[in-house]
Formats: sequence, C-alpha cells, structure tokens
Amino acid sequence: MIQKSSRFQVPGSKLGTGRRVIVNFGTRNSEPGTRNFFSGGQALVEVALIFPIFLIVVFGVMQMGHIATMTLVVNHAAFEVARIGAIASEGIASGDEVSCSQASINKRKMLSVARGIFDRWPGRLVEPLDVQKVKTLNDPEVDRPNCDITLTLRYKMPLIFPFVNVMLARPPYGGYDPEVGMFRLIVGESRMPLEVPIWY
Repeated sequence: MIQKSSRFQVPGSKLGTGRRVIVNFGTRNSEPGTRNFFSGGQALVEVALIFPIFLIVVFGVMQMGHIATMTLVVNHAAFEVARIGAIASEGIASGDEVSCSQASINKRKMLSVARGIFDRWPGRLVEPLDVQKVKTLNDPEVDRPNCDITLTLRYKMPLIFPFVNVMLARPPYGGYDPEVGMFRLIVGESRMPLEVPIWY
C-alpha cells in the first residue's frame, strides 16, 4: 500500500522542547477496496450526472402511459360519437330514397356528445369535428351502394411531466396552446354505416 500525505510540523510547547507533532490532512490509498479521502466528492459528481437521466426515463415512462390511456379514450369517444351521428341523421324519413350526398348529419348532436365526454379532461377538443359521408360498395342484397359516416376526433392532451414534454410536443404531433400549454395531439377515427334507409 502506497500512502501520500500532506503534513506540517507544529512546535509543541506543552510537549516539551524539541518535540514536534505531525498532522496528516488526508491520504490517498492505492489498495483496492479501501475508502479514500476523495470518495465522497466522486459519488456526489456521479449522482449529479446520473440523476437527470434517471428523471427523464421515469417521466418518459409515466408520460407515455398517459398518452396510451388518452389514445384509448379518444378512439372510444370517436366510436361513440360516430354512432350518435349514424342514428341521428336529420331530414330523412324511414322509407325515403335519398342519396348519400343529400343526407344531413346531425353534427350539432355529435359535437354535444363529444364535449360531454372531454369536458372532464384537462385538455381541449379540437373543433369543429371532421365528419364526412362516404359512399360504400354495392350491397349485394339490394344491388345498391350504402352510405357510411367517418369521424376524426382530435384532442390536445396536455403534457404534464417536465423534460419529456419538450420532446413530445414537437410538431406535427404536438405544439403549444395558450389554454393547454405544451400538448400532444391525439387522433381517433371511426366509421359507421348510416342506420336509416338511404338509396341511390
């Protein structure tokens, strides 16, 4: 074992004339497994370097779990709102032969249902809703095409965890909204057949 020490000599008046006291300020040991004078500072530096990375990993896992949860919510909401739109068509009486282009979708009712779902969440629903009518292939039973309704819901989910919110809010998948803050755009899509008889 090699030891290096810094020392100075102090004249000892109480210890007798000519006697000296040697004071060691610290030693550095080269033997493996021994605790040296600089180990505390080294551990502090290591923690200072690793701790931010550890926080980013933890916050990232929690934020991705939140995004996954809201993705399920938005997709289920799109299914429910599209179903409301499919059964709440306006201006079509049962048995009438009306084309898909002439069918009137109750977008007001759909928007009301969507607001009722997302009012409990801290984010913001993007309005107006993206609702389209799509002509389908011919129905072999009646030899006529049918009409479907397609809905795209967009929800601005606030990113609440630091560090990772900057990375996840980058366009085109996110951004900044004064009412929400940094957000991630969650998109849900659904397609439903109109439940009223519409013929061509």
